[in-house]
Amino acid sequence: MNNRLIVFDLLRCLAIFIILVHHFLEYLSYFYNSNFIGINVNLLFYLNELNRYLGLGLFTFVSGYLINLKRERFKDLNSALKFLYKKFLRIFPLYYLALITFIYMDKIFSPLKIAIHILGLQLLFSSSNFQPIKTLWFIGLILIYYCLFIVINFRNIIPIYRIFIIILFPIVLGGLSVVFGVTDLRLILYYWIFIFGIFCAENNFFEQQFWRKISPINPILFLFIFLIAFFVEIKYGLMEINLVYSYILITILELLFVLLVYQISSLIPIKNSLLKLIQVISYSSYCMFLFHRPLWFVMENLLQQTLEINNFYIMISISTLLAIPILITFSYFLQHFYDKYFMKLAYSYWVTSGKVKVK
Repeated sequence: MNNRLIVFDLLRCLAIFIILVHHFLEYLSYFYNSNFIGINVNLLFYLNELNRYLGLGLFTFVSGYLINLKRERFKDLNSALKFLYKKFLRIFPLYYLALITFIYMDKIFSPLKIAIHILGLQLLFSSSNFQPIKTLWFIGLILIYYCLFIVINFRNIIPIYRIFIIILFPIVLGGLSVVFGVTDLRLILYYWIFIFGIFCAENNFFEQQFWRKISPINPILFLFIFLIAFFVEIKYGLMEINLVYSYILITILELLFVLLVYQISSLIPIKNSLLKLIQVISYSSYCMFLFHRPLWFVMENLLQQTLEINNFYIMISISTLLAIPILITFSYFLQHFYDKYFMKLAYSYWVTSGKVKVK
């Protein structure tokens, strides 16, 4: 297997575990009472708040990199539709299954809100009166990024136009938010890291001399920016300061974190037994992302309400030793079943119906 792709499997594994930890701690309401370890300042809370940007930034980078790994160009509408169909087929059915569980968990009764989420447009319609469903908002984000990917890679687009579209996209989103009060600015927050992933795949960035020159100082830069972000989060809250400054700081933090994780991952020797587990988790990561909150919800209700267990250490032990293996196993078999029986059938129908021409 290509060593570089093994590294990206590692990146995806780390990303999903950062997200699991971040969301899991939300269900342990007393976790941040850090007096149980003799600390009077809830440093764990602020560290976990930064996790959201690091985990999702890493996920977004991997998505941008892998989507451009083949440097695909869309010569006509048929090739663009084929690409979209494959991506929608990969994303939507499992997403709809997760959406049902979130509707039940969050007791969502608004037909309009459900309809907008079904279409995957939750971030475009986000406003003070319409908040996207937690976690599932990311699916709307990645779908919009995929559509943008088609636009900037359609036919033989002139490079200057491509650059213009890339720069204009976040400006338009920001304008819509400021002028009309719609669209979710998280579309901008993770935008440049997605573009960076596309750029890295396009130009073999990690094989360039420039990367070899800057890689020795990257850990120092990351530590410096991380400490700045950490202290800003403690004193003000990253999202409470000037929005432009916070987005710039978070983007730089995400970028340096991605580079650092790539550095470390490319140096780790991986044994065959560990490699198999990494591949399983990476393969299952999409389902793990979709269904981890429902599992945490079930675990919380089972342990705290049904079994009336409120001991912190028991909660952590059971959840670590039981919930995470269950999530990995469930996600792997669900993804495998979906790929084997649904994906192949749906794509075969698309091809045999003549909607996509296969050369």
